[in-house]
Amino acid sequence: MKRLDIHQPFFSSVNAKLLGLAAVSLLSLSACITSPVEDSVICCELEDGTISSETSSDCEKFGGVGVEDELCECSVDVCCKIDGGFQTLPSNECPDAQVVSGEMCTPEERELCCKLDDGFQTVPVSQCPEGHEASPEMCRPDEEELCCKLDGVLQTVPASQCPEGAEAPAEMCTPEERELCCKLDDGFQTVPVSQCPEGHEASPEMCSPDEEELCCKLDGVLQTVPASQCPEGAEAPPEMCSPDDQVCCMDADGSVSFVPGSECAPQAVLPDDRCIAADTNVCCESPDGYETIPASQCPDGLETSPEMCAAYEETCCRLEGGVFQVVPVSECPTGQHAPAEMCVPDEEKVCCELPDGYQTVPSSECPDGYATSPEMCLPIEDDVCCELPDGYQTVPSSQCPSGFDVPADYCIAYEEVCCELPDGYQTVPSSQCPDGYATSPEMCLPIEDDVCCLDAAGNATFVPTSQCPSAAVVSDDRCIDPQPVECTKFRAVDMSALPYTTTAGDTLQSFTSIQGTFPISTAWSSPCYEMPAGAQRAHVAVGQDLVLNFTSPVSSIFLLRYYAQPGDELIVPGATLTPTFCGNSAYDNITRVDLATPSTTVTVQDIDSDGGSGYSLFLAECIEWGQQP
Repeated sequence: MKRLDIHQPFFSSVNAKLLGLAAVSLLSLSACITSPVEDSVICCELEDGTISSETSSDCEKFGGVGVEDELCECSVDVCCKIDGGFQTLPSNECPDAQVVSGEMCTPEERELCCKLDDGFQTVPVSQCPEGHEASPEMCRPDEEELCCKLDGVLQTVPASQCPEGAEAPAEMCTPEERELCCKLDDGFQTVPVSQCPEGHEASPEMCSPDEEELCCKLDGVLQTVPASQCPEGAEAPPEMCSPDDQVCCMDADGSVSFVPGSECAPQAVLPDDRCIAADTNVCCESPDGYETIPASQCPDGLETSPEMCAAYEETCCRLEGGVFQVVPVSECPTGQHAPAEMCVPDEEKVCCELPDGYQTVPSSECPDGYATSPEMCLPIEDDVCCELPDGYQTVPSSQCPSGFDVPADYCIAYEEVCCELPDGYQTVPSSQCPDGYATSPEMCLPIEDDVCCLDAAGNATFVPTSQCPSAAVVSDDRCIDPQPVECTKFRAVDMSALPYTTTAGDTLQSFTSIQGTFPISTAWSSPCYEMPAGAQRAHVAVGQDLVLNFTSPVSSIFLLRYYAQPGDELIVPGATLTPTFCGNSAYDNITRVDLATPSTTVTVQDIDSDGGSGYSLFLAECIEWGQQP
């Protein structure tokens, strides 16, 4: 066999047509002659006697020698560099300049940058899970790595991949040592991450031990929390979080007494001296007749002889047939008086929000404003995986027919999660979300549109749709090119039909005064306001506070005065009063009240007796906005 020197040029039909022409038979080899190239394909005999077509460099590398071309095929497979990488092609389909070492086309040898559980690593392609291939820059070995919070998850990444402000202490990326603030059954505590139930991670400030704590109403529950976690207006008197302490409390009928703090609404707590001064009772003339009440609750000039109240005093009495009934003292036969509780009917029970949670109690034991939906007192029910007509679903145990509950694993494939996918965040079955790509459900919530909304003062701003009452939504033009506006028409609120939510979104829950509500004998008419049919008014007595109780802090409201006379002065401590154009006189009118500090309570007073015994009052709401002529 003739040996060829692979370091010397030689002429071969293989060299000419390797990459540019179609394969030809040995009979046409004479047509393949061309000039040699630096790393052309030759016929090579390897050390083990194998004869094959190789590049001249590979033949030398593997200890082979060149032999006659006739011993090899004209067209052979070569490793070719193409746009998408390296690929094995017939020699006649790969330009000479793109022929490279065969090692580049050996799959088990090629490596890539891959995202694994313990970070980014360069591994053979066969060891990288599908979909985990990453940019080569992620595996640069010479770049410093940082502990970084990406999409809410702590992980170690190259410094260039960590956005400014997202760097975290290195120990936070060491799971066995990292600790966090966690909401547990007995409060907020700093614990190892493995000891914090999913979804219970809390802000670090919640675990700060040196912060002042307040009694605060959060999500309708009274609890003691750090001051920074109590929203403005939600702070309650400390006694409210200590149910055994006694506080001075005003009832809805205006009477005051010492009661446990848990039984008194925050806005009804009074200074202790108000209850001490109430120890002396007097007979007082009221709109409902004569009644015995604390002296501090009887308006000046209405205290009268005790005999006037005697005729109205009632007692629990045992009548014929063994029936217990409340009757005037004079109508109860001697010896038939009975304890008051014998005349109390079976009391309705309600679901009540108390300091230690939601409980079903008699209505008299639930402070005003704390009765809530019965569902809040239902026992918490365990969930089970259930076979339903629509497939396997996780439902409360009471909703799964007997015999249809199945192992929890059956429902795992049907549970949906918010997943970060290449085309965005989507809610998909958990089985379709790659490991490590499930994220917070909030990321999959639809983006809420903004609307142009008028606040109580008539100012127009863009806010999310859910934050604007439907009656306050106006054209976008009002927000883009705001013009001075004011209320052009009002509506009185029936004070006997509370709670009531105004067009501004403020809810008046109740009011407290020494008197209740009264009908209107004569209503003044004007195109600037509406008075609902049958609406009733509240009364502001001289020297006595009328307190409006709102469910959330208000900053601006409208008040409508009725039956006011010269000398009847409208006073709201801590507020600025601005009369509007709408009124029947200088006294019967609608006034805008702007509070210096938003509050859930608004106190209205008349401290001057020159105008008589006081005046009537309505909360008012704006129903039309515009420009006054």
